[in-house]
Amino acid sequence: MSQELSEFDFCRGLSDTSRIRLAELISPVELGEHQIVFRTGDPAENSYLIADGLVALEICAPGVGCRRMMTAGPGELIGWSPLVEGARYAATARTVGRCRLLKISGSALRQACMADSRFGFEIMRSIVNVLSTRINAARLQLLDMFGPEGVGQGGEPASVTSPRG
Repeated sequence: MSQELSEFDFCRGLSDTSRIRLAELISPVELGEHQIVFRTGDPAENSYLIADGLVALEICAPGVGCRRMMTAGPGELIGWSPLVEGARYAATARTVGRCRLLKISGSALRQACMADSRFGFEIMRSIVNVLSTRINAARLQLLDMFGPEGVGQGGEPASVTSPRG
């Protein structure tokens, strides 16, 4: 399992020792097409690495339904919320087709991070990379939706003025 993890985007920054430790926390899960992995608002109990297949991340709201924000594929992590004790999922994850996921217990991962600070740092660094990528994707979607209107010189919003110095 550790060797397989070395091919995952999420695990590229992990040391061999940390990959082996992470592999000990994983249990494989096979899911069919259009199955829910987790739902918005549910207690965040597990994180998942996608081994095979695609998973749609959707934002769901009453009266609006679910809107796909992005699709994650092999090597990517979904469900970072379990690293925060008591957190709830911020999105719904739904398989696009058949998927093989690697489930990581949030409580076991938190315990491992607290027990080994180097492992914890490497995991948190990988999660920050995931969050950074997702934030940038959301920014691009907003630019797509709202276009260049309201943007002043230097890419600043037109309503913000630059300090003069």
